[in-house]
Amino acid sequence: MSVFEGKSVVFNYKRKYILGLWEEICGKLSRTFLDNISSYKDDIYEIFKEMSEMNLLDLSPLKSLVDSLFDHATSYDQEHSNFVDKAHEDKKMELISNAKERLQLFKVEEGEKAKQVSSNKKSLKKVKRKLATLQGKRKGLEIVLKAARKKVEEIQAKILATEDEIFSYENMISLTLEDSIRLEQKRECLEASHQDLTNYKLRLD
Repeated sequence: MSVFEGKSVVFNYKRKYILGLWEEICGKLSRTFLDNISSYKDDIYEIFKEMSEMNLLDLSPLKSLVDSLFDHATSYDQEHSNFVDKAHEDKKMELISNAKERLQLFKVEEGEKAKQVSSNKKSLKKVKRKLATLQGKRKGLEIVLKAARKKVEEIQAKILATEDEIFSYENMISLTLEDSIRLEQKRECLEASHQDLTNYKLRLD
């Protein structure tokens, strides 16, 4: 027959409660990355305080382990922060160095392009001057060409007039020759008739 003892029951339940709290702490820490352990410091100390207030077990060795854990975590966080800051600083210096190199290259390229622009401007001015000169020559040539065309038109008109004159003369000469031929034929007929008449001997038998 078992004996029911109140103190033993309370002790066992307190013991189970403390063990449950500790298991909760261990489970939480086991699932936490080292970089995030410090973020649970206050919660774990709150639980550990609850365990200590039970006055059931000597938790001083466990307390030393917990203190050591968070001391190391704090030291690690500080070193990690310094490392990150230094890494950021190194990265920043690298970025600045790369940016300065690109800046230098851009300045060199800018200088080369500026020389090209200056050279192109000079060439453009020369071309504009040549164009202005050619424009003046073009206007002069247009005037000369216009006068020459007018002169050609005048000469062509004279040529046409002269050709018409020649054609009229040719027609006139042709008509005069025909008349002369007919006149000569009539003259020959007249002479023959005259000869016949003068040679005719009248006979009165």
